[in-house]
Amino acid sequence: MRESDQTVGNILQKHELGPSDERKRHLTWAEFIRRHKEVLWATDFLTTEVWTQTGLTTFFVLFFLQLHTRKVRTSTPSPSAGCAPSKTNASIR
Repeated sequence: MRESDQTVGNILQKHELGPSDERKRHLTWAEFIRRHKEVLWATDFLTTEVWTQTGLTTFFVLFFLQLHTRKVRTSTPSPSAGCAPSKTNASIR
């Protein structure tokens, strides 16, 4: 479905958002985060060495933080290229 320029303009005006040039000039990073918090995720990847029964083992940790709920999801993907993407996809579902 395609919306006309006027329809988009009416929606922006209803939500008190100016034309795109004004939004680019006046939208701070904090405001952007506040407006999009419900759909934003933070992510990080780290490794850590842990002593286990079999000796020193490297753990790979991938975690996601949903900003709106502050819910954390973790994954411990193996370093193989084939395994990491599937574990990542499973973590965020």
